[in-house]
Amino acid sequence: MNAQILQECNSLALEGKMGFPETIQRMSATSVERYRADLVSMEKTHYSAEGETHVEPIALTGIPEIAGGLHQAGVKDALLAIQSGKIDYGEFLRRIMLAGVTDYGVWLRGRLAIYFGRTGEFYVEKFPGQP
Repeated sequence: MNAQILQECNSLALEGKMGFPETIQRMSATSVERYRADLVSMEKTHYSAEGETHVEPIALTGIPEIAGGLHQAGVKDALLAIQSGKIDYGEFLRRIMLAGVTDYGVWLRGRLAIYFGRTGEFYVEKFPGQP
């Protein structure tokens, strides 16, 4: 894995200068297989198939309190807003936190993300264009 590329992906996404498709493409090129964003500790851990890991802080400002329960409709609304370009990644994170997401995992080869709440509830979202 290339730590510099992962840091750039994280920074540019938070600045609203890089969208999810390009981020995933660049991460894949540096052998990232999956990643986990912990919205409690504000860290993103990247994993390679070879067993390497790399942790990046999530430098988000205006962090809201995470809601007590997972509100799937709020997660879906945030996903639709970011996919349509109405919000950037930072606002997406704020909205999913308000919807009760404590952490989420993204599987690049599996082409899906799973969003988790405080009590183990979860919501699965396939990448856009997946059946």
